[in-house]
Amino acid sequence: MGMTDEIKNYQQWKTIERDGTTKDKLMLSLQDKRKREEIIDYHFKKFYKETYGVELPSSLIERDNPHDFTFANAAEEKFYLEIVAVSDTHEGFRKHRHHAKLDALLKNEPMSVFGFIPWNATNKDIEKAVLEMEKEPPVNDMASSSMQILNQSIIAQKPIIRKTTDLIKLRLFMTDGVNVPLEKIVTAEIKKKEAKQYKYVKDMTLIVDDQIIMYNREDIARSWFDLVLANQKSTFKEIFLYSGYYANENGNNAQFTIWPIKCERERYTNPRSEI
Repeated sequence: MGMTDEIKNYQQWKTIERDGTTKDKLMLSLQDKRKREEIIDYHFKKFYKETYGVELPSSLIERDNPHDFTFANAAEEKFYLEIVAVSDTHEGFRKHRHHAKLDALLKNEPMSVFGFIPWNATNKDIEKAVLEMEKEPPVNDMASSSMQILNQSIIAQKPIIRKTTDLIKLRLFMTDGVNVPLEKIVTAEIKKKEAKQYKYVKDMTLIVDDQIIMYNREDIARSWFDLVLANQKSTFKEIFLYSGYYANENGNNAQFTIWPIKCERERYTNPRSEI
């Protein structure tokens, strides 16, 4: 996957479990929630036209009233769209809290960073680890240093964060080893949205915005069939899972994957789309 100066709004995460296994995930990163939703809508309409040959209504007539988007076309056909972000939640809430805290503390750090965070670490522990990081020289060989620093973190029972000389802006963090099944996380968020009982829910498309650090594209592929089976009776007309990797401010020069979970179209596939 070619990274150039033109590719923006992404973070590359690497996580390591207690058993030593690692996972990589490239994620679309935008602080502006409304802008992120607009880019997702843009990507989804491109995907829908290319995959199903259907051009969805695109003239915005309502925003956040109460669902995210209402569009219309010249024939006055309506397209209702709701987007829900899903992240590492439930039993893994500590993990998500740690990631979010570190992400906020390191958002302006240009170098790659890796760290190991005990499950019971506090925000103050993490803040102290970042301050201590500034006093340490960057690690040249992250692969050979990571297990040594992991052991130090386990023995000291405190977070340890280090900079590395890698060129790509990488985030590597140890997890607590507790992972809620992907289909459980996603389906729980779908059920929450169903409970809102939107007026036009039977004509509405729901997009689940994948912001789950712990599960990558291969994990989604393995869980996709279970997600389909679990949500066929949803009150939403259609449901899709969106995994964004990167995009420019206008949504172009982008890469993403969209997975149909509940879909009325015959072409019931899981294609990857690029713009």
